[in-house]
Amino acid sequence: MDREGFIGEPVIFLGNGIRGYSEVVKKKVKKAIFAPGHLWHVRASNIAAIARRRGLKGDSPSDSAPVYYRKSEAELKSRKGP
Repeated sequence: MDREGFIGEPVIFLGNGIRGYSEVVKKKVKKAIFAPGHLWHVRASNIAAIARRRGLKGDSPSDSAPVYYRKSEAELKSRKGP
């Protein structure tokens, strides 16, 4: 599913972009949910922790999948070259 497909669905946001873009996100994604601050660092273990919490509430953890809105620093740096 592309990013636009999530506009009407509940979406959990994490990452340091929340600080600067939370108001924009709230306007565009009506069901935006922001992860607690200690889970903002984008890493597999934090995504797993969020999926686990959803599983404990009855949701299927397999329905959780990360969608990245920005390339990683490593990807950005590799395109610039040395």
